[in-house]
Amino acid sequence: MANTIVKPDLESVEAQVFAKLSLGQPLVLITIIKSEGSAPRHAGTHALFSNEGFSGTVGGGILEAKTIELAKSALETATSQLGNFSLRMMPLVI
Repeated sequence: MANTIVKPDLESVEAQVFAKLSLGQPLVLITIIKSEGSAPRHAGTHALFSNEGFSGTVGGGILEAKTIELAKSALETATSQLGNFSLRMMPLVI
């Protein structure tokens, strides 16, 4: 069997990773590794950050904003990052 490259569905995060890596573009794959209680997204959720922007979601709002800040740092320094974010202590604004 010849070496075959399987291209995933272009709508998936995995496909976007494949496409960007194929072009040599740097990127950050964001993965939720643990969630507790009521959470907008759960373990295994992926999103992607590159010089072109953010693709996918990890929950929106302040959680997503903090995640994007961490992803920017990871992209700039070419290092892995681990963030620990809590939604429990956020004030309710009505």
